Amino acid sequence: METVVVDLVALIDVDDTLYPKGRGPFALVNHNIDLYVMDMCGMDLDAARSLRRTYICSYGSTLQGLMHEHGCDPVHYLKKVHDVPVEEILKPDPRLREALGRTGCRMAAFTNGSYEYARRILKALGVDDILAEVFSIEYMDFVPKPLSWGYLKAMHLFAAEPGRCLVVDDSEANVRTALELGMHGVKVGGGLAVTTSMDGSPSLLEGASHAPSDEGRAGSRSLSISTIYEIPRVVERLGCN
Repeated sequence: METVVVDLVALIDVDDTLYPKGRGPFALVNHNIDLYVMDMCGMDLDAARSLRRTYICSYGSTLQGLMHEHGCDPVHYLKKVHDVPVEEILKPDPRLREALGRTGCRMAAFTNGSYEYARRILKALGVDDILAEVFSIEYMDFVPKPLSWGYLKAMHLFAAEPGRCLVVDDSEANVRTALELGMHGVKVGGGLAVTTSMDGSPSLLEGASHAPSDEGRAGSRSLSISTIYEIPRVVERLGCN
């Protein structure tokens, strides 16, 4: 199929977006966050999860809460919670590589994860040369999606107007922020953003409580796809060339 070149910047999430939800390393990262809070704050698992919910609601993420309330070193936090066997879990995905290669637009990874962790995932999937630009939590000044700061910084970095930006994410909240800012948004996968903890109980998704209530500015478009493999069709449909 021929690649159609379009004037668009696609900001593509990493965890549970580039690979099927629940089949990657994110559950292990989430478990490590529980352990980090337990160790830093001296509490049991239930109390740690309760505190995480409070911090996510108040600050947007566990990390932001720990930074504000406990003086947490974000570099140490990111290194510890992302210490997971990415390369044992994910393998090269030729179909993903082919789909991203046909989008015909500038692309960057846009993730709440650390730069090193994101690069490991991209390399394991065999797309690190296609998604060579990584806009990670460090470049967002540790302010996570769905808060708007990272989106605004990304648009500034790429010198792109909102109508020329597309956010691709498995989180409905993250897509809604894009729409609120006048960007286009694509929700990958169906249903609510839910994950499962290591012990099998419902767990937390960073930032899931900050979904904007409106549907975005006039001119922005929201689409939904089942898998990331459909992204070339979405970019062509947007017709931003």
